[in-house]
Amino acid sequence: MTWSFRVAAVLSGTALLLGFLWVYLFDGPEPGISVPLYLAMLVGGGWAATRWLGRPVRLNWWLLTPLASFGLMVMVRSSEMLMVLNILACLVLLLVIVADGRPVRVERWHWREWITLPLVPINLFEPLGRAIGALSQYERGGQVTVTVKRVLVGVLVAVPLLVIFGSLFATADPTFAKYAQQIFNFQADPQLMRQIVQSLVVSAIVLGTLGFMMTATSAEPGKRILARPFGDVEAIVALGLVAVLFGSFILIQVSYLFGGNQNIGAEGLTYADYARQGFFELLTVGVLTLGTLSLADRFTRQKASGHDVRFKWLGSILVVEVLAILASSFQRLWLYEEAYGYSELRLFSHAFTVLLAILFGLFVVKLWRNHEASWWLWRSFGASMVALIVMNLANPDATIARLNLDRYERTGKLDVAYLVSLSPDAVPVTAEFARGEGDVPSWVRRDLRTTAETRGFNQTRPEWQSYNLGWEEAVTAMRNLP
Repeated sequence: MTWSFRVAAVLSGTALLLGFLWVYLFDGPEPGISVPLYLAMLVGGGWAATRWLGRPVRLNWWLLTPLASFGLMVMVRSSEMLMVLNILACLVLLLVIVADGRPVRVERWHWREWITLPLVPINLFEPLGRAIGALSQYERGGQVTVTVKRVLVGVLVAVPLLVIFGSLFATADPTFAKYAQQIFNFQADPQLMRQIVQSLVVSAIVLGTLGFMMTATSAEPGKRILARPFGDVEAIVALGLVAVLFGSFILIQVSYLFGGNQNIGAEGLTYADYARQGFFELLTVGVLTLGTLSLADRFTRQKASGHDVRFKWLGSILVVEVLAILASSFQRLWLYEEAYGYSELRLFSHAFTVLLAILFGLFVVKLWRNHEASWWLWRSFGASMVALIVMNLANPDATIARLNLDRYERTGKLDVAYLVSLSPDAVPVTAEFARGEGDVPSWVRRDLRTTAETRGFNQTRPEWQSYNLGWEEAVTAMRNLP
């Protein structure tokens, strides 16, 4: 692509506008409706600017759909953990959208493209420099005039010289120093300076991104020749030994792993020891095993028909063993929740365990159907996005509040301190409970009211950029609370 003055001016103007809008929407107000609004302006503005220039950037609509979903969920859900995950998902999707098509479509990405995804911003420096260079010249009568460029270069060269000689003159003459101090001694508003820096940084990122995407190519490379240093024998021996270890662990500990309540209290174990230690350690085993199988699949030599059948069987056996261990970890956490109640960390841990089991299932299909690694990676990425969408639809904090209140009705146990610490998403559920005609202690209503007033759940947010549906529903619920 030729970087003319017109191209650089249009892209720079779009980038500066988006940089200003970033400051207006996010400098001060908390995230809310501002997130989906800015994503819409970012994608729409960038596409419109490049289309006006005759080179519209390529947008993968399959990626724009979850991007819009997660952006909207920042406005709908007020759970801090869920909000962080939604914003993180938006950032990852934006990186994937930018990198898509250079030089391989995202559906064909292998490990190299996924691992180097965080390094994509490094590629923005070259188009950013070309855009700045093109801005320093303009066309007049078919002739390219570089006067502006020469003036800017002269100014840049003179600045350090002026500083050096000016300092020497100020040191040598007190009168000159007095006048220089009056000229250059100005007080800048720190907030204004921060906003200017934010605006310029965001503008530079947007400008580099648009330039990068406009020069992208969608040409598919030839079939890659991947280095595979290990043969089937080495992989089969290694996986076989790991499978024996896992099988021995399951056989020896089968009564302990699935014993449940009868193991509580044995040898001084408490629910916390049984659930916390066992759950996270067994979950770590699952994550490490998935990584080990992926590396074995990547670096083991294959025949034209795929891996050796022994490799496939050992890999499948290892997956079955890990699924049994994950089932144990799932049960441990369930026992802990039954004893102490439900929380965000425990609910998200449950969801991650289910997601991990799905990824193992996809790997087995990939192994036996002889798909490339890109088949499994792309579907694993999609499964992760779907899992986060399901969590958003489930409304975790409201679900946690509902489960804890159901547990209170069964056992009479309720951690009110944790209940009132949940995000505004849980307030409609707790307020409905407090308004109920059942045996609701008066101190529960008092704590709910006090917490709502302390955390501001009983009043609308002052900035429109922070509008959040969960917060507004909490305000309505608290107004109706006696």
